[in-house]
Amino acid sequence: MDMNAIDIEVKKDLDELYRELGAAYYEMSRECPPEELRAIFEEIDRLTEPQERRCPYCGTVADEDAMFCINCGKMLGIEGANRETSNKCPNCGNTLSEGASFCGMCGSKIE
Repeated sequence: MDMNAIDIEVKKDLDELYRELGAAYYEMSRECPPEELRAIFEEIDRLTEPQERRCPYCGTVADEDAMFCINCGKMLGIEGANRETSNKCPNCGNTLSEGASFCGMCGSKIE
């Protein structure tokens, strides 16, 4: 094994150890984080909060098991995810190609 390959493996190992250390430190300090790290702790908290399921058309909050929006009546899609985070057509649930403007199955415009 050449020296560059070893360096890459060591870097991967170190990155994983730092990630584990950071996660452990966050868990141990989350109730009272140091002032200089408070913004990072708050951002982690924000990103890990459960997200409400919303209609991709009108933004109305939807129940997790709902198939259709209670406000606009449109189909929520198979996974119920917002279009920005889903590769499914919100109308029929078809898997979309990357960057698709229209669904190949039902013809719905993807915005």
